[in-house]
Amino acid sequence: MSVNKDLKRQLGFWDALTIGAGTMIGAGIFLLAGVALELTGPAAIFSYLGAGLVCMITAASAAELATGMPTSGGDYYFVSRSLGPALGAISGVGIWLSLTFAISFYLYGLGESIYHNSCQ
Repeated sequence: MSVNKDLKRQLGFWDALTIGAGTMIGAGIFLLAGVALELTGPAAIFSYLGAGLVCMITAASAAELATGMPTSGGDYYFVSRSLGPALGAISGVGIWLSLTFAISFYLYGLGESIYHNSCQ
């Protein structure tokens, strides 16, 4: 397995934190909360509590990996070093798909906002 040593770590702590928080807050809290509350009512709080617990565990393990392997590549690098390049590629595609779904939530929210504003 070859690692590209030409890549430089450009993102610092605050850069990575704002990217992650912006994705979670924008898609997960502002847009998805309205849909979840509409479909399930007050029971949606339990899904948010469970997701918050999973996010804290995931963030703690990602922080530990980032301090143990301080190199560029992110999740792909961590997974490919521990489980092999095939699973690293799957994790890279998974990250790409998760950001694609976040963008689709943004577009859904934009469409809903435009629709509700035009009906008033």
